[in-house]
Amino acid sequence: MSDRDYLPLSATLVKTLTDKLYEKRKTAALEIEKMVRELVATQNYEQIERICKILSEHFVLSQNGNFRRGGLIGIAALAIACGKEAQRFRQYLVPPVLQCFLDNDPKVRYYACESLYNIAKVLRTVTLSYFNEIFDCLSKLVCDLEPTVKSGAELCDRLLKDIVIETCTQFEVIAFIPLLRERIYVRNAFTRQFIVSWVSLLTSVPEFDMVQYLPEIMDGLFHILGDPNPEIRKSCEILFSEFLTILKSSQVQPDMFEDMTRILIQNCQSSDELIQYTGLYWLREFLNMPKYHQVLLPHSAGFVPDLTITKMVEVLKNQIQSGASPSRIIALGWIHHLFECLQDKMVAHIDVLFPTLFRVLNDSSDESPTVVTSTHSPLLSRRKSNKQQHQYTTEAVLLVLQVFALISTSNRINTDRNYNDYFTKFIIVLMDLFRTDRPLLEARGSFIIRQLCMLLSPEDIYKTLSETLANEPDSNFASIMVKILSSILLTSTELHDLRIKLKNLQSTESADLFVCLYKTWCHNPIALVALCFLSQNYDHACRLVQLFAEIEVTVDFLIEIDKLVQLIESPIFTYLRLALLDVENNQTLIRALCGLLMLLPGKTDAFHILRRRLECVPNFIDKFTSIDKRVANLKIATNGTETTNDSRKMINFDELQQFYLSIQNKHVDSKKQRYRYAPNVSDDTKMTTTIPATKSPLPQFACQVCGNFLQQDSSLETIDDQITKPIASSTTMCDESYNELQQAGSDGTIVIRKTLGRKRLSQSSLDSTNSFAFVAHDLNKDSEQKSMREYRNDINIHEKFYDFLSEQYTFDHPLCQECTDTLLDKLDVDLQMASHELQSYQKLLEQLSSTTNVQQDDYEKLKQDLFDLDEEEKRLKEELATLEKESERTQEESEKLTKEEHVLEAEETRFLKDYNEQKRLLYEAEDEQKSIDNQTKHARAQYDKLSKTNAFNAAFHIWHQEHFGTINGFRLGRLPSITVEWSEINAGLGQAALLLNSLAKRIDLQFHKYRIVPLGSYSYIEDTNEYKNGKYAQLPLYTARRHFTWDTQFDKALVAFLDCVNQFKLTIESKNQRFCLPYKMTEKGNGIITDSNGYPFSVRCQVSSEEQWTKALKYMLTNLKWGLTWITSQLPDDMTISNTIPSPSSPAVTSPR
Repeated sequence: MSDRDYLPLSATLVKTLTDKLYEKRKTAALEIEKMVRELVATQNYEQIERICKILSEHFVLSQNGNFRRGGLIGIAALAIACGKEAQRFRQYLVPPVLQCFLDNDPKVRYYACESLYNIAKVLRTVTLSYFNEIFDCLSKLVCDLEPTVKSGAELCDRLLKDIVIETCTQFEVIAFIPLLRERIYVRNAFTRQFIVSWVSLLTSVPEFDMVQYLPEIMDGLFHILGDPNPEIRKSCEILFSEFLTILKSSQVQPDMFEDMTRILIQNCQSSDELIQYTGLYWLREFLNMPKYHQVLLPHSAGFVPDLTITKMVEVLKNQIQSGASPSRIIALGWIHHLFECLQDKMVAHIDVLFPTLFRVLNDSSDESPTVVTSTHSPLLSRRKSNKQQHQYTTEAVLLVLQVFALISTSNRINTDRNYNDYFTKFIIVLMDLFRTDRPLLEARGSFIIRQLCMLLSPEDIYKTLSETLANEPDSNFASIMVKILSSILLTSTELHDLRIKLKNLQSTESADLFVCLYKTWCHNPIALVALCFLSQNYDHACRLVQLFAEIEVTVDFLIEIDKLVQLIESPIFTYLRLALLDVENNQTLIRALCGLLMLLPGKTDAFHILRRRLECVPNFIDKFTSIDKRVANLKIATNGTETTNDSRKMINFDELQQFYLSIQNKHVDSKKQRYRYAPNVSDDTKMTTTIPATKSPLPQFACQVCGNFLQQDSSLETIDDQITKPIASSTTMCDESYNELQQAGSDGTIVIRKTLGRKRLSQSSLDSTNSFAFVAHDLNKDSEQKSMREYRNDINIHEKFYDFLSEQYTFDHPLCQECTDTLLDKLDVDLQMASHELQSYQKLLEQLSSTTNVQQDDYEKLKQDLFDLDEEEKRLKEELATLEKESERTQEESEKLTKEEHVLEAEETRFLKDYNEQKRLLYEAEDEQKSIDNQTKHARAQYDKLSKTNAFNAAFHIWHQEHFGTINGFRLGRLPSITVEWSEINAGLGQAALLLNSLAKRIDLQFHKYRIVPLGSYSYIEDTNEYKNGKYAQLPLYTARRHFTWDTQFDKALVAFLDCVNQFKLTIESKNQRFCLPYKMTEKGNGIITDSNGYPFSVRCQVSSEEQWTKALKYMLTNLKWGLTWITSQLPDDMTISNTIPSPSSPAVTSPR
């Protein structure tokens, strides 16, 4: 272009504006600004528009980088110069600059941000017409790799936010929402932060009402909430909280809630925990808004696949069976909630849920240790995981028991009963579960029973358990259950009411309960005695203790007695210990306790505790001198003493005693059957088996679950070494080895000592063993029996057979018929589940097969397409090779140009550094100049303030207070009605002396005959005419007298002071004839001062009354005030407020009347 095309811009200006150096371009921009200001002043808008077109079309949109940089700074200068008139040319200012925002040169992008900032400062509201374009460009620049560009974009962003807030009524949010909805899905962290800041800003302005647009941007905000940057997540979380707060307090259309609910349900399925929590929290808040329930109800299918109860139960059942522990807890909570709210509809699904709920009770997966890998502390991580898993297990068991409690109370057919048939079924199944799963009984048995007693009636629980255990064939299991139930009954706080009922036995119902518990408690003698102690049936307890002589005393039996003694010392049996005080009526109780004492070993703690307790019984020691004598004299009364309670009379204790003996006989028979050959265990890995002389064709074993004796089928006689040889080769179990086989005793008893090789069998399978136990039969010397070698071979064969079966399954063999039936029921349930899963997989496989079936024609077509694609790939590779060669050539040219650019950039950087340094020095100099100017202003202000202040007026304030004249607040004089302290008068005279002395110095006055010495309250006047003892005579201007007495020195001092005032007046009158004091003072030195009426008053207190003396001092102060005013008027103009001389008509102190 020629120079004429750039007019009115000169060729020199254009050259300077497109220079590589920033300083020259800035100089040209200042010239443009000056030129435009002149054109604005003359209103020559045509020339300004021409300059705008030149800068935008030929500079900003140029292909040359220097032209673009110069055009940007020139447009900014033009906008600043136009001021308010810049809106006329907005189409030439903003759009060209926005095009430079996406320039490849980072410097151009930075100058574009700088230019837009200056233009927006001038245009302000007009900038909002380009808001969407500016927002889109800034959202890209905030993530720019160049730090300067990013900082420039942030600067423009802050200015744009200020403009939007200032002109909120003119900002069109509805036009901005589509762009925001599009840009909100970006993944760049800086852009996300930029968008969140804008949404937060618009939300904080009530006029924008961003809540109505929330459904359009909510999904995008959830995407931002999942950003890995914690700052962005926190900002977005705060934004969600603000939106929710506004929603709660505003009226929103129901269809908005419908749209937001769909978005929330969708995001609740996200893998991000914060997104899940936020979505669920919002849904909960929506549900807490009653007016929107009907809107949210159609979307409840988003939480459950089907709203029907059957489908819900099926989903929850599957979740309980296969879900993780937290999911299982939630599913159980749902089932509990359904039984609470829809009990009638849930009754039909009880049979379906029963096995699943029981599986939760005995689920061993929750109890198993979970291995957690940690590089820091594996043991600590494992402990934390186990602890959390235990919490999940406990919570799951509690929920299951709560569900069973609701099931037991639902739809009772018989109104006479508190619970339905499911309650009894539940107790029976629970006992079967405890019987087959002893680890469950040990780990959770007590906990389950206690929780049931809290949820249901303890009396009904114990009564049903007793009825169930009464028919229990396994006497060992019954004894263990009675021991657990007795411990809970005697120690649990939940059973306090039941203990009170058994203790009193005041009704027929309580007596029936006692009898029911008694028949079950017979399985455990110590528990039965504790029950008698609890119900205060001491006579029967004494009989039972006496019957202990017929029972085999084992270590477990003694341990139970020890625990009973500890319970007797607990607060539960307080009434029993108090009953010992009544020796005459409780002889049987004392005898029962003595019987327990005799059973305990003499060195145990329980023995000493019970002995000390019995020694405290009144008259007991006198009656029986020693424990041995007490035991010898114990005689049990067979008939016992009849109790006075009617309900106890209804109990037939003789019949109960016979029932107890029959139960104990069953225990003896069961023990003989289980331990037919008494084992002598030498250590944990050895077992001794005694074989009595009984003929049996097969070795006999015990069940690995319940421990009962097994009668094997005769078909097992056909098992020999040939059959078990492949079994032995396939098993990995170590063979048992028999270390010793001996014949001992004359009865032909053979003892086989067996060392076990299997390590996987539980030690609790049978008492004190770690493998299944076999009971061998007699081996007599009769020729019909097998030889010892053949018998041992039979044992090895059967053991290998059972070991093989144990390794093939997850449970050990052999099993009894009952345990096998229970196991088969469990396997049937597992089979049903597996079949259901198989059907699901088959359906899925069919669907996949139907969707992946490709026709032959389609196959040929796809094959041809593949061939075409291969040809296309070859052609593209050839083109790629050509382009790569061209790219290499271009790369070489680019490197050459890059080197030149680096040289120029280095030079520009050096100039910029020099410029910035000089600019910094200029700023520092300007700051220093401003600081000096401020100090000067402050000093001048202080000077002006002090120049208007008069030291005399500020230091000596003379005024009056009623009848007293005052100087600086000190009153001079005394009145009969008002007593003024002499210390105050002395201080006032001291102030007057200081004032007069200062005024005299001001006019260079030397008093004749006197010299005033101001010393505060102890001021005095020296009489220069009297010189004694090397010093002048001192006349004190102070006195310490309490009453008027003859003090001539004080009066002389006052007369001398008045004389000095008179000399001060005469000196002033000699300099100014117009000066006159209001009150005349005689020149004779007699201390007389006259008022305006000519009435004399003396300053001597000895010759005047208090009133007259006070007036004289007041008149003297008034004269001093007038003298002070005259001195003030004689000060220079810059040191006083006024130069006027006061006239007698305007005294400073009012004349007394």
